Amino acid sequence: MDEDGRLDPPRIELASVSSILSGTAGEVLQARDISGGVHFHGGGRAAMVPGQLPADVRGFVGREAVLARLAAAIEPGSAGPAQVLVLVGTAGVGKSALAVRFAHRVRSRFVGGQLFVNLCGYDAVRPLDPSAVLGRFLQALGAAPRQVPAGMEERAGLYRSLLADRRVLVVLDNAATVGQVRPLLPGGAGCLVVVTSRSRLSGLAARDGALRVPVGLLTESEAVELVAVTTGPYRSGDPPEALVELARLCARLPLALRIAGERAAARPMMPLETLIGQLREESSLWQVLSAEDETEADAVRTVFAWSYRALPPAAARAFRLLGLFPGPHVGIECAAALLGETAARAGGLLDVLAGAHLIEQSGPARYQFHDLLRTFAAEQARAGEAEEKRCDAVARAVRWYLHTAHAAGQKIEDLRAGVVDEIAPFPAAAKVTGRQDAAAWYQAEQANLAPIARAAREIGLDAEAWRLAVSLGPLHATAGSVDEWLEITQIGLEAAVQVDDRLGQAHVLLTRASALMLTGRPAQAGEALGAAREVFAEADDVPRMIDAENRLGLLHRSNRDLGPAGESFRSVLAQAVDAGLTVWQGVAQGNLADLAETGGWNEDAAARASDALALFEDAGADRALSISSLLVLARIERAAGRIAAARQFSDRAEAGLAETGANRWLEYAVNFEKASEELAAGRTELALEGYWRCCGLARSLGERQREARTLTAIGQALTRLGRGEEAIDFLRTAVAVGREHATAFDTAGALAGLAEACEDGTERASLRAEAVRLLERYEDPAAANLRAHLLSDG
Repeated sequence: MDEDGRLDPPRIELASVSSILSGTAGEVLQARDISGGVHFHGGGRAAMVPGQLPADVRGFVGREAVLARLAAAIEPGSAGPAQVLVLVGTAGVGKSALAVRFAHRVRSRFVGGQLFVNLCGYDAVRPLDPSAVLGRFLQALGAAPRQVPAGMEERAGLYRSLLADRRVLVVLDNAATVGQVRPLLPGGAGCLVVVTSRSRLSGLAARDGALRVPVGLLTESEAVELVAVTTGPYRSGDPPEALVELARLCARLPLALRIAGERAAARPMMPLETLIGQLREESSLWQVLSAEDETEADAVRTVFAWSYRALPPAAARAFRLLGLFPGPHVGIECAAALLGETAARAGGLLDVLAGAHLIEQSGPARYQFHDLLRTFAAEQARAGEAEEKRCDAVARAVRWYLHTAHAAGQKIEDLRAGVVDEIAPFPAAAKVTGRQDAAAWYQAEQANLAPIARAAREIGLDAEAWRLAVSLGPLHATAGSVDEWLEITQIGLEAAVQVDDRLGQAHVLLTRASALMLTGRPAQAGEALGAAREVFAEADDVPRMIDAENRLGLLHRSNRDLGPAGESFRSVLAQAVDAGLTVWQGVAQGNLADLAETGGWNEDAAARASDALALFEDAGADRALSISSLLVLARIERAAGRIAAARQFSDRAEAGLAETGANRWLEYAVNFEKASEELAAGRTELALEGYWRCCGLARSLGERQREARTLTAIGQALTRLGRGEEAIDFLRTAVAVGREHATAFDTAGALAGLAEACEDGTERASLRAEAVRLLERYEDPAAANLRAHLLSDG
């Protein structure tokens, strides 16, 4: 059992499409091959429809001519509708707002949904890599994190396959280069891509047929209207010529106009001419410092500086320090740590900055910068804060993340002790009250985690960097992106190497191994675990040595290598007994019970599962740890025909699952056993409904091995119901998935089910012969029983 209560970590090859759609017992699904994998279509639950567009822009004015041109471009014509639109223009001209407004106008035409990403092409934050964006988009389209391929080309191919027959609107905001955009272009004719950029991106027009649409400055009347919309509810009687002058000083750029308008709105009794005079003085300063050909940039900087200098000192300091935050958005609690303030005080300062349009609210208690404002804020921090103070601010944010990640990770699983004891406590760390709270924190902060880890290294906090990588492990394992898991553990490993901390390296390798297993790299995972185990042995760190050995056992178990897995689990048990570690003794006995039941040694399995339950009870362990052993006992009773006894154990497992909170791995296991009990009791329709639920869970986990087992079970249930053609379709698919992703034993089971469903005697004999060949590598009783069944006439 691993940190999430799983019996074994998944072994997944990630280069193919799998979209198992939930449905009812009466629905017939048809399969077709896409990109080397299997994609299901039918009357079940519709494919996931993303809706990622930001809210439409409030107070949007003008641009009707450009909007009309964009609308005309996507209408059928002599050249056909445009499939890629590129909005180009200077910084602050309102490209993003225009793209969002247009997207909202046409969204109803794209029934497949909308995808949106800020590529951060010109941001102080690192521009997004297209491979990472593809990973996000694939998950938004329904692929589980563990189904996403590792390589960018494979991801792009899967992305194009998923969009081939769908009408999806894709908005790629703030692109810097063609290389950022091209992998994100769908291949199907039904999709529309809207790109915004400060660059011309000529390659998209030349090679990809993109239509470039320039976005110029607002007209004078539009600029005046925008100021009037911003100030109207708060001011009256401003002379028209003053509004025109204000628009001119802001170079008719929407970003500058909104900031200037907000400042005027906040001072309703001050004559607009007075505010304009201040802005002129600021403009003169910037004109002296800037080149003559940077008129628009000068205007933006002038307005920024004008608004910034009007801030109260505490808000100005907050603005400067927030410019140092390495992630794309910041929550109030983290901002409090960065600023060295209470959460209440930080929230008030953020409200002041948002009211001045110097930051914008991106979600509940979350804020983000326009990229120009982030750059300006960072410049002010470098000019107005000593280097030591700047580093101290970022260090506070890093430690806030470290201690909050530790607290959240411990809520997900507390079998392993944390690694933050050597780092001073951080009293402002977020309060995490349970598993759901921990998962919600991780999801909200996910985009910030890798930037924070990199920032820790940049300011010399290597000890914090590797500890952050370790503390995030349980969170990555339950709800995260494998890409980010690998990236952050790589940063952590480099940090531990930098400070020559071999124990730190071993800690990181331990969690990194799980990510490697999930990406189908068992050899690398085994090397990482072996290296970690060696270091922990040298340090006489028995609990971590046990942990590494247990994960090696799980790695063997995922391949159904029962012998090596048993050696590892028995080693874990012996070490845990010697060290008096009761919970680890229970884990070892539970894993040995699962191994014994898998191989058909049911008497030994029952004894070990009972021992595991007793050990967990004595230790007062998390009930999630007991679920797998309860299911072992349920399977043993079911195999013996004692369905009522089996149901008692599975009911206890179900109650434990409800008590411990969401865990999709355990939910799958409990539901699969419940469905199998219904099948054994002759309630086949109920069994089929249960297996459908398991199919949806396997899909959400991206677990192809469990997917193959579930498809086999569905096929067998359909065979019993006399629905032979449907059964054969599912069983053929189970065989195909099994050959690529599951063990030889699982594939043999699918072949046996297919042989039972087939009416053609020759094909039936061929299927059984192939299954027997696959079973030759196994010597356990379960394999022998299946082989004997296949060789018999029945």
